[in-house]
Amino acid sequence: MADEKRRSTASNQGAPRKTGKKKKKSSPVRIVIKVLLVLFLLVLLAFLFVLGRFVYKEFTTEDKPITAPPVDHDTTAKDQLSKVSYYMIGVMGESSTDPLEMLSLVCVDKEKDTVDVLQIPVATYIGKTEGWDVTTFGAVWASPKELTWCDLCRHRVLDTAEINEENVHIPCGQVVTTKKGSASGNLIDIFNDQYSMPVDAFFLFPRKAFVQMVNAVGGVDVELAEKLKVDDVTYDKGVQTLSGEAALYYALEFGYKDTPATDLQRLLHQRQVFTALFQRLTALSETALLDEVFDPVMSSSTPIRVDNLAQGRESLLAGMSNKTAENTDYEEAMSALIAGMADWQLTNMRYHVLPGEAAKNGTQHIYSVHAEDLLALLNGHFNPYGVEMGIEDLAISEVRNSKESDTQTATWDTVTVPQDGSLEETDESDE
Repeated sequence: MADEKRRSTASNQGAPRKTGKKKKKSSPVRIVIKVLLVLFLLVLLAFLFVLGRFVYKEFTTEDKPITAPPVDHDTTAKDQLSKVSYYMIGVMGESSTDPLEMLSLVCVDKEKDTVDVLQIPVATYIGKTEGWDVTTFGAVWASPKELTWCDLCRHRVLDTAEINEENVHIPCGQVVTTKKGSASGNLIDIFNDQYSMPVDAFFLFPRKAFVQMVNAVGGVDVELAEKLKVDDVTYDKGVQTLSGEAALYYALEFGYKDTPATDLQRLLHQRQVFTALFQRLTALSETALLDEVFDPVMSSSTPIRVDNLAQGRESLLAGMSNKTAENTDYEEAMSALIAGMADWQLTNMRYHVLPGEAAKNGTQHIYSVHAEDLLALLNGHFNPYGVEMGIEDLAISEVRNSKESDTQTATWDTVTVPQDGSLEETDESDE
């Protein structure tokens, strides 16, 4: 123990002594420098944080929007999709600035295995309102209304109450702008706002896509009331197998003179062509539909225009397939729907022309809807599971209502023929 004490004493003697002097205080200059350095570091950190958020948003917001976009239009309630779905189907003009050539609203009743098609004359008058920049149904496609848009939320602002006096989108604080409108969205708005009809998905055919689809199924057989010449090919009166080009010409241009009266006539041609196409499609298996028709058309340079929402795919699959919208693309969903309708009877499928009459609005030739007759048609054939609508549910601008409406209702079996022809039979025909 004594030895340890001695060692400890010796060790302490060799250690430097504490003087007990106080540390010198930092000078004012040094304090200022330290404060400035801390402030600089804080500003640098804040800058890096803001920069990081900006970069993150730029690379992720496209796929992960800050807020989910609202549904821009009325659709069928999800718990009803297995019973009924509504589709807008049309054919586009030569260019994006041309009016639509054909437009229909299709109601598919999956419980009763029925289909009802409301054919819309493209000159149908929609009135002069704030909703559209034009006055006819077909012209809406080429002249979509501008939308109020939030760049931060990346979606259309539907509720004007969300915008304050400084034009700021209240939920996110971003100043709203205007953006070129959605032509398809504007068309759907007419069905929603004026006819009180939901639209679950749309299919708008560029002309080339329609031609490609008809050719993919080997053409379509139609019964011609008179001789038809398309380019260098002449089809005689009677049942003929039309190529895609001939079917397109017959459905859209043959006898059409850009008047409501001749438009009604071509609606009857369209019935023949689309029923024949439906027959050809339902004769194929689901795999063949996907591999031979929808995959090639949708991967072409002019695919069918569709929306990219799960709601649309879900409406095709619900009640028709066990597939889910999340794991299915549009090509597969369309194939599943058509394959599921293969056994449906054409006698349970109907065409109806929109009730109305040709009229003039000033110097403009238009088609005037008959509101009461439309209401009766919608309640009778297009509203199988909803509450019965009243006239107050429609927003129709009648220009003329001077005669009885003729919807020319017809079942599909009355406008088609057996589909057993092939394109080779007509490709070599002469005038």
